[in-house]
Amino acid sequence: MLEKNLKGVERPGTRLVYADIYTPIINMVQQKTQYGFEEVHKGCCGTGLIEADFACNPKSPLCDDVSKYLFWDAFHPSEKGYRIIFNSLKSLLQNNLA
Repeated sequence: MLEKNLKGVERPGTRLVYADIYTPIINMVQQKTQYGFEEVHKGCCGTGLIEADFACNPKSPLCDDVSKYLFWDAFHPSEKGYRIIFNSLKSLLQNNLA
């Protein structure tokens, strides 16, 4: 619904592009070995689970190898995860922002 209504809110000099980041994340969760991940259900920093306070801080425990984790903390993808998301959207962005 959001994607269909974006054109209606564009103004002169602006361009809005709908980019779905959830499908690439779901693909990485469902096909973790294809993307080189070992852990896709918890984060590298903190306990890796959803926590109610500052889960990731200078005193938080870290995993041994963040490249094996899809998520950095309980909410945010790792650098590798973000890179895969960006690469999946790169052509969409190039085609719509050129």
